[in-house]
Amino acid sequence: MSHSIFFIPGYHGSGPDHWQSWLQSRLADSSTLRDVDWESPDITAWTDQAHRQIAAVGKPVLIVAHSFGCLVAATVAAEKPLSIAGIVFVAPADARRFAASGGLRNTRFDGTSGQITSVADILPQALPYSVKSAMIGSENDPWLKFSDALAIKQRWRSHFVDLGEVGHINTESGFGPWPSLLLQLQHLRAEAVPDFSVLSRSSLQPGDPYAHYHRLAMQQHALLPSAKVQFAL
Repeated sequence: MSHSIFFIPGYHGSGPDHWQSWLQSRLADSSTLRDVDWESPDITAWTDQAHRQIAAVGKPVLIVAHSFGCLVAATVAAEKPLSIAGIVFVAPADARRFAASGGLRNTRFDGTSGQITSVADILPQALPYSVKSAMIGSENDPWLKFSDALAIKQRWRSHFVDLGEVGHINTESGFGPWPSLLLQLQHLRAEAVPDFSVLSRSSLQPGDPYAHYHRLAMQQHALLPSAKVQFAL
């Protein structure tokens, strides 16, 4: 069975040049969160809408989420794990920057009294064991410290891919068309239980989506110079 893919954009949404929009236009049986206010990141409203759309699909979905959308995806998975085939979290945003009641909040994080309750206070600390995931992170993401990203991936038991210093992994940091992620999603959606361990920095580089496999084939040749190697995609 091929899983349907469900995209959850972040704050401000994903414009036509964003990698999520590019992927969705090229993947059959895929859809994107809709009918939410992209300028008002509301964890409850967005999660409720995601539940409605996923239920309408009629089978477990593979979620591909970005930024604030990752917080929504984690909440959806915690509330209805059987509806989720797996999750790819890309550049999660810091949950402390968003108010639990909707919108942005004080970002000082200094623990002073009277601060507005944040999404971090209500976000699932762990995902159900049945929900497998991968997290693609950046070392200089302005929306989340790298050390915090590592802490989150530990709590959510996500396979982690460090893409290096690539900002927020959005249009502004150069991520529009992403053919290597397209290739990986096509493989992952065909698996009953997606094996996220195949994701790596080299397999997700922009450019030639087959470059990673070419390198692996060359390594095989180097190890076995006399063997005739066939590398199947």
